[in-house]
Amino acid sequence: MLIEVPPPSHHKHSYDFARMVDNMDIDDIQIVAEEARSLERYLLGRLDGTPAGCWLDTLEFHVAAQLCENFGLLLTQGPKATRAETTERQWLEAGAAGYDILRNGPDQMVAALEELRMETGPGCHTYGAIAGSFLTWLSQREDDAAFNHIRRIVFDYILRTYPVLVGSTVLRIRCDRQQVYSLRKGAKAYGIDERMLRHKLLERGDISRTGKSGAITYRRYPSRETLQELADETNGLLRGFDASDYLGVDIHLLRIFVVVRLVKKAGEMARNAPYFRREDLDAFLGRLNRQTRPELEPANDEVSLIAATPACQCSTLELLHLIFEHDIPLRCVAGADARFNDFLISVERVKTAIGQNSAGAISMSEAAGKLGVDTATIRNLMNAGYLTAAPKSQKSSERWRVVDEASVTMFGEHYISATDFARELRRDPANLCRELYKNGVEPLIFNGENRIIFRRRDVKDR
Repeated sequence: MLIEVPPPSHHKHSYDFARMVDNMDIDDIQIVAEEARSLERYLLGRLDGTPAGCWLDTLEFHVAAQLCENFGLLLTQGPKATRAETTERQWLEAGAAGYDILRNGPDQMVAALEELRMETGPGCHTYGAIAGSFLTWLSQREDDAAFNHIRRIVFDYILRTYPVLVGSTVLRIRCDRQQVYSLRKGAKAYGIDERMLRHKLLERGDISRTGKSGAITYRRYPSRETLQELADETNGLLRGFDASDYLGVDIHLLRIFVVVRLVKKAGEMARNAPYFRREDLDAFLGRLNRQTRPELEPANDEVSLIAATPACQCSTLELLHLIFEHDIPLRCVAGADARFNDFLISVERVKTAIGQNSAGAISMSEAAGKLGVDTATIRNLMNAGYLTAAPKSQKSSERWRVVDEASVTMFGEHYISATDFARELRRDPANLCRELYKNGVEPLIFNGENRIIFRRRDVKDR
């Protein structure tokens, strides 16, 4: 039995009153805190004709009483609470908890439901998992029209908060129009790339994520209006790999284009994954298209831009700089839908431009030919400081590797490759090297795997 706790000075009188009640076991008395009687006082006031002047006054008496108790049961005992197993004391506490929220109006009821949803943490949760006990009770009130207003308020909240499918029944009311969507189904319904939609919702704060690959918490599911807005915004946006396919280049080359600002990116998703607008990609292709000369006669050494880079001993980036700086004409064989590799260029024209930009310089292959080694050895000689890179003016194209011709000539005066030395002596290079080693002649030591090179003074008169 529950009994009100009077002020401390009246405790003795309270217990004297209890002894006068027939069949009362004094050991069963449970003290009820004053704050747990708020619903009881409200209902007694309504019976006495003195309503509290709050939203609950607009509801019928039994609706207000049951709503406070059952909503409060959700708040105090959780979504799995069972009405049949709820004790008298728990009902009293539930009623008070429900009243303290509901007396402030239906908006506070909705706010409390939303707070329960957010407290559940990461993952995609159903409304039944959040408010099961309350919703079960409310759905069972369908035969009492006095509860229809409450069911409609909760029904509308659920539809604008959870992705309820068309045709589903919530609180015995049919859903005729889906209002919000999960990320995956929203992306599919509105034709948005799923990763792009996730990125945009993270940007908006509609969803959050624990760690780089953790579960998603929906602060709010995207509405139809939000999805349409994002569909319009992302129309024409392409992820990195899709953008590279659109241009007809490798993804690594696209990243280089972005770094040097030949191609503009629209933004970045998680892990620095860029995305692009079609108009920005078209602007890059349009720049190449403006270099075309329809009246130009095909050259005998004409190749695609990708094939021109090894033929000209330059990088793709340098090739583009040469095209734009020296106004090298291109030809295109693909019409309006041309991609990067549909543009053709004369190898001789590129080499002429390189020569203009690199006076006093030779390519690595030319340097390798002069010294009787391979280009890998030339690169290692440059890294070791035996050969120097050709000086460039500030406006010149950035060469991949250009060797200063004077340093190659000077190096050749003091060093000789084993291949050239053996050719001069008409000897087998391997046998000659073994003989030189045997006689204490050491080759030039520098980093990497290289062709054997000797100092001319060491092999003189050998």
